[in-house]
Amino acid sequence: MHPTCTTLKKYAPVGVLINICLLVCLALAARAPLFGRDPSGNLFTTGTPDSASVIPASYWGPLPLKVISPITMAANDPIRFSIQCSKQTVRVGESFDLTITAELLNISPNLLFFPSGSNAYTLKMLLPPGFEQTGGDLTDYVTAELSYPVSLKTYHVRGYFRTVTPGTNFRLLRGQGQSGHGDQGLFVEKAAVTLKTQPDDTIADRQSTGGVGLVGPTLLVLTDNGLVAGSARAAAPSYRGYLDYASCTILSGWVIDRNDLRKSQEIDIYINGVKVATVLANRSRQDVANAIGVNDFNQYGYTWLVPDNYKSNAPLTLSVRPTGTSTDLAYSPYKTGNCPGTGTTPSTPVTVTPPVTVIPPATPPTGSAL
Repeated sequence: MHPTCTTLKKYAPVGVLINICLLVCLALAARAPLFGRDPSGNLFTTGTPDSASVIPASYWGPLPLKVISPITMAANDPIRFSIQCSKQTVRVGESFDLTITAELLNISPNLLFFPSGSNAYTLKMLLPPGFEQTGGDLTDYVTAELSYPVSLKTYHVRGYFRTVTPGTNFRLLRGQGQSGHGDQGLFVEKAAVTLKTQPDDTIADRQSTGGVGLVGPTLLVLTDNGLVAGSARAAAPSYRGYLDYASCTILSGWVIDRNDLRKSQEIDIYINGVKVATVLANRSRQDVANAIGVNDFNQYGYTWLVPDNYKSNAPLTLSVRPTGTSTDLAYSPYKTGNCPGTGTTPSTPVTVTPPVTVIPPATPPTGSAL
């Protein structure tokens, strides 16, 4: 027998075993997950997510919604989503804005593969309990498609907290394509804002990172007592109010302290720049209470009758300020027409508060806005 044939016959079983081992290795490699990071820094894997990585989220919509952890392949996204808060610290009842940004990344197809249609999306925002949305242009299942030169789109959410639960989140979910309500597919969490009620809340800080590379901001929400951890002082007053109506005979309006929403505030009244009275704003204003989300208190209104001794057939400039401040309420000061009378304009401050007569609320010439 030829020497070559003898050699092949001797080592043939070894070659078969080597080929079988190579095939097994290739099969295992095809099933193993491959990890990497997308352009926004999020960790992803090409493996199929197990049951632990699929997080069901209950919501009030008509369709079932499944939320995938950001560690899945769906995070390999040509669009970067982010949420920014207009304030780093807010108080219960204080309005603020969230800005949601969708930005198409300028990435060469040679560097990363993106499925067809991945530049289109459907968005849904999951709001934390206790948050009351009052405005903005972001609606559930809003859809868009980004392409150059229009590679950036922003949305806004405005509202305030009635109550707050530390560790809860604003969660921005992204669905594929512009399928809207007809989509029975999956949503992926792309951005989040975590709430905390103490500046040193490390648990909320850890939750804001998502534990898997989904980094998001935290929002400090202070409760009604206005106290910051580590400080024994109450937060400084934050007044807001309106001079709803003013004339030669009466003025009325409302005032609140956004740091103490369940307390009536005092106001100082000025005529022609001279302080003439201090009045407690303790009249019922349920419309104001409804607007700021307070259910168990409504005494924010004030009414004051202009005494006849201040009228001298000349216009009066009426001003209203929170007591102890130099800032006028909205629509203050107000200049009247000529006020008939034989009195004189005060030249020195008057410390005695004129009596207040309870009368039906007057209809303002221009409505105030909350």
